[in-house]
Amino acid sequence: MTNRVLVKLSGESLITDISTLKNYDDLRYIETHELLGQVSGFGIVNKKMVLKLALDIKSAVDLGISIAVVIGGGNLCRGTRDAINHTLRTSTDKIGMLATVINGIILNSALGVVGIRSIVLSTRSMPAICDLYTSGRAKSSLEYGQVVICVGGSGQPFFTTDTAAVIRACELECDLLLKATKVDGIYDDDPTLNKHAKFLTEISYCEFLERKLKIMDATAISIARDENLPIYVINTYSNNAIALACKMEMTLSSIKT
Repeated sequence: MTNRVLVKLSGESLITDISTLKNYDDLRYIETHELLGQVSGFGIVNKKMVLKLALDIKSAVDLGISIAVVIGGGNLCRGTRDAINHTLRTSTDKIGMLATVINGIILNSALGVVGIRSIVLSTRSMPAICDLYTSGRAKSSLEYGQVVICVGGSGQPFFTTDTAAVIRACELECDLLLKATKVDGIYDDDPTLNKHAKFLTEISYCEFLERKLKIMDATAISIARDENLPIYVINTYSNNAIALACKMEMTLSSIKT
């Protein structure tokens, strides 16, 4: 079992209605969970999904695993999607960075509800909102037993939160990175569009780049290759996927040497 893991969560996952998921029956307990009323969706996320993610992280923490999280902001703004032209991309990326701060604060609140200590650290200075990210501060927080929620992306435009996640995982000396997404692994094509897409149990960094697969961006994979950081892809919407992946008790799809 691994000791320190970075989990990459998408902003889009926070707005998902769990009742639309294929495994809804397994997640039905969220509907009547005693803590659901204490989680706020703030009108911009689905509070049932936020509680589910908080409980998933708690399950991993209860195993003694140190967890860092990089969270996206795609539920509110994404530069690659919302920018009209090259110039506007800089502005939308900055808005996206702020969106990750909002999502991080929401996740921080939900973790508190389920009894998990956490801290939000931002690449951009905003002392009235959250603390400034430094690798030293993040490491000491992990060693103190807190979940570290990294927000603000890389702090620079034109870099995705996937790339930020790989950078943070390397800085924090994580054993692996869990990319939580809407599918249960890596495929040779988009399985939501191609029902014949082939599941790949393992693929090398170089082959991933050569085949131009889209589950993570090329910059993120290049850095992971250079730093020999293993990446495992898990389904955000599965039950306890983070803990099961950390214990290696599920079929995992990986990107590594």
